[in-house]
Formats: sequence, C-alpha cells, structure tokens
Amino acid sequence: MVNTTVLYVIALALLILLGIFGVYVPGKIEESKKKKYLESLKKGDPVITMHGIKGRVDSVTEDTVIIRSEPDNVRFEIAKWGLRNKQTVKKG
Repeated sequence: MVNTTVLYVIALALLILLGIFGVYVPGKIEESKKKKYLESLKKGDPVITMHGIKGRVDSVTEDTVIIRSEPDNVRFEIAKWGLRNKQTVKKG
C-alpha cells in the first residue's frame, strides 16, 4: 500500500510544475515578444503608450523613443518599456 505522505508529495510536485508551466513559461514568451517588438521599432511606426497616448515613432535610441502625437505634432520622449504595442491602422 502506498503511503499517503508520498501521494501528498507527488501532488505538491505536480502543482509546482503546473504553476511553472502555467505562469512562468507564458511570461517568458510574452517577454521575448515584447523584446522583439521594441528592437524592431523604426521611424514612422504607429504606437500606443501604456497610458494610451497614440502617435508615430519619430526617432529611436537604445533606451528611449520619441513619438509625435497627432494632430498637434506634440513630441514625447518615452522610455521603451513604456510602450504597450504597435497601433493597428483601421482601413475602410
């Protein structure tokens, strides 16, 4: 007969593995996607900041991005980590 302590240890190990594959791995995947996105930024790309400011990339440095917000052409210097994603342009 199997000891109940062994069953509890196996169940705990399975829960830890589930937590690793359910939280840690998807986080790493998202982090790598974000890193690729930030490295691929170029002048003219439409972007949205984490605070909802929409604009187009005016210039890119190693750590910052200068975006130009329309229609007033206001320029903002923003840290790269402050960008949420590329803005999708709706046609039609």
